[in-house]
Amino acid sequence: MMGAKKLRSMWQAGRARGLPAIAALLGAGALVVLGNDAAPVMTEPDPPARGSDPTAPAASVPTLSLDRLRREASPQGVADLFSGHSWLPAPAPPPPVVQAVPTAPAPAKPAGPPALPFAYIGKLDEEGSRTIYYLERGISVLTVVEGEVIGDYRFDAAKAGELAFTHLPTQGRQVLRLPE
Repeated sequence: MMGAKKLRSMWQAGRARGLPAIAALLGAGALVVLGNDAAPVMTEPDPPARGSDPTAPAASVPTLSLDRLRREASPQGVADLFSGHSWLPAPAPPPPVVQAVPTAPAPAKPAGPPALPFAYIGKLDEEGSRTIYYLERGISVLTVVEGEVIGDYRFDAAKAGELAFTHLPTQGRQVLRLPE
């Protein structure tokens, strides 16, 4: 059986051998991802020639390619990264405006008297005197004789099983039929 110290030393030795391999793999991966063109190219100036003026400008100066710094314009334009954005759906367009077609006014009804507000209850015949008629108007019981005015109505006459009334505001004649 191996001792713990021997196992530990073997493990550390194997780990030390693998570090350069890991570093090489990481470097190769960086070159693949970034490529060789990742950094701008700079050149070293040539050393000055003997007998030349050291204060004179050098013939070759390191250059930096500025074309690599320019970006092409995006076909979509520049987006405002900090503008507000709503995730709600756009509101529905308003319904189309429908213009009403003018119609001819309905022919007016001829102004006539309203319906009779009376119902016949009965009559009382007295010998030698006038006949008294009993009428119902809503919950009221009225007693009327010929020629009497009841609100907007005048009781004109009783003939052949009907009572004749005149609506005073319109002068319209109305008849109330008596039950047989």
